[in-house]
Amino acid sequence: MKFLGVLFACLFLSAGSIAQSDATSRFYNNIQIEALGAGGFLSVKYERLHHRTSWIRSSLSAGIGFIPKKDDFWKGYVNVPLEYNLGLDLNFNSDKISGHYLEGGMGWLRLKFETQVPGFTGRQWRSMGFLRLGYRYDLPGTRLTARVSYNPVFSTVVGPIKEEYRTGYGPSTIYREVHGTQVTNWAAFSVGFKF
Repeated sequence: MKFLGVLFACLFLSAGSIAQSDATSRFYNNIQIEALGAGGFLSVKYERLHHRTSWIRSSLSAGIGFIPKKDDFWKGYVNVPLEYNLGLDLNFNSDKISGHYLEGGMGWLRLKFETQVPGFTGRQWRSMGFLRLGYRYDLPGTRLTARVSYNPVFSTVVGPIKEEYRTGYGPSTIYREVHGTQVTNWAAFSVGFKF
């Protein structure tokens, strides 16, 4: 929690550095609702515009994501995605901002989950990294934004894997811990409101 407090303090203290920049936009804050993405199946994010020129924008975001109960391993979890994004305006021949951005970013995900699998019972925290490559559109004349992106998530601990097999006594299930690197291909769709 201390880390989140420091992150939000840095975001709000950076307001003075962009207050002296040119007036390319009146809105530096954005609240987003994201389906899928690094936050899981549903997340709510706060995004702060850090730097903006006529053809580039950068932002920092933090949020809370949720995944509902799936099985005995995934009893539902909450996570905290932190992200830095860099967007390039697709209208390179003009000083006017078009609102169309090719966006790339990277982030860190702190994941909390609860499990009741034998040998893994209880709440656990894990860290993961993720990338973002996608398209962002800021609707001109409104405060609405839309984003679609590809988000691969990188995990160094795969976790317990459920194995089912048949024995002479009938079906049996075991869980075993697997270590290594896993890449999960994921997509994200979000809608935001600038203020």
